[in-house]
Amino acid sequence: MKVIETRCALKVFYYLLAIDGTIDDVELGHFRSIGMSLDPINFMEYSQDLESECRGSFVNTTDEYYDLISEAVDEALTHEAKEDDQGITPRLLIWDLFAAAFSNQEYDESEKRLINHVARKMDVDKSIVLEMEQMMNTLTSPTTLSLKFLTIWK
Repeated sequence: MKVIETRCALKVFYYLLAIDGTIDDVELGHFRSIGMSLDPINFMEYSQDLESECRGSFVNTTDEYYDLISEAVDEALTHEAKEDDQGITPRLLIWDLFAAAFSNQEYDESEKRLINHVARKMDVDKSIVLEMEQMMNTLTSPTTLSLKFLTIWK
């Protein structure tokens, strides 16, 4: 199974957040939280450089925005983890992409399209991707969130 370098997987997360044209504070916080959980020792050292590098892939261009981000994602996915870097498995990458996409309650078509693109590139079965999407949809639905809130206060 192909395992992606942690730093490159984090680039994919950042590109996903940027695909809809803006990265809000909630999404950026979620990105940094994922970065800290995936690379607790080194993430803070390179996080600012990584964000600047990612922004440089699509800022100030007249080219097709989705295509530029898609190409940057494709490049990031070519970097397989070395033995000293545990890396990120395809399924974990897809799950975390869904978590990032749903983090601001505004999961849109461009995010869905990019996640499906990553899944195809990583050879993750479409049925697994659909199941993950449905689970995340359920977990973040207003009804589920209301039930969680009520459960906390019982």
